[in-house]
Amino acid sequence: KLGDRVAPNTDTENLTGRESSRSWLAADEDGVLADYLVFEERVLAKLPATLDWINCSILPCAGTTAWSALKGLSIGQSLLIQGTGGVAMLALKLAQAAGYRIMLSSSSDAKIEKIQKAFPNTPIQGVNYGTHPDTWHEQVLKLTDGVGVDLVLENGGTGSLVQSVQCTRRGGTVSQVGYLGKQDPTDLKDLISTIIDRRVNVR
Repeated sequence: KLGDRVAPNTDTENLTGRESSRSWLAADEDGVLADYLVFEERVLAKLPATLDWINCSILPCAGTTAWSALKGLSIGQSLLIQGTGGVAMLALKLAQAAGYRIMLSSSSDAKIEKIQKAFPNTPIQGVNYGTHPDTWHEQVLKLTDGVGVDLVLENGGTGSLVQSVQCTRRGGTVSQVGYLGKQDPTDLKDLISTIIDRRVNVR
């Protein structure tokens, strides 16, 4: 109603989950870096009164991506978060609040240490994929006594997906939220056999 604080859905064509089309803000239509915006009422959601405008600004994309990526985990289960970007940091905050066991991968030990100091409430185990680009998944397996994590928040794409499946426990989940690395389909040659062997759900 008039006066409500609102935010648009990032995909203005996919509101119920049953639509066949999509339209992403800042891709298929204008983005939201503006003073005034006009949207159809049906694509807007009311913002929570407990959050200020700055906190609300990250909810429609990074926040909901992180929240939906962690779906299905429960207290005490393990999670590997790839990188230190917006979605990763929101996922880390949610994971700490929910009581998950957290691992964080980065190509920089300094970044891992910085995040560990910035989020001291829960231990965060670091995995450096820069020093071991072809075997970083083995570090994750070692940290989980060979079992693998319950869920990987995967944002590298073709260059990291197979290793993400390899370090996920049998029957676990890989949440593919992005493809930030260099994309090369030949990196996926072992994907199907690895998914079948580990019975991992990729979503």
